[in-house]
Amino acid sequence: MNYRQMFQRYSINKGWIEHASVDDSILFLCSEVGEVCDARLRGNTSLIRNNEREVDIGDELADVVFMAFKVADALSLNLDGIIMEKFNAKSSLR
Repeated sequence: MNYRQMFQRYSINKGWIEHASVDDSILFLCSEVGEVCDARLRGNTSLIRNNEREVDIGDELADVVFMAFKVADALSLNLDGIIMEKFNAKSSLR
């Protein structure tokens, strides 16, 4: 199972709209990035910017990855393949 398939399964289990628009998907992604920031703020300073539940930065980073796959899916992009191509290109630059 690749990451896209895992995300699709996760998305169905969460009851998310399977075919959100590209714009909605990008906004969801930005929202998750904000939650990473909230977790970092909360972990370092006890400040609460938006949501006191966001304290696990690893969990929030995983949500960012899930939302990146949501955006890619909305754009009909194969993010698994793109990541591998990018990795291979960067790895060969040594």
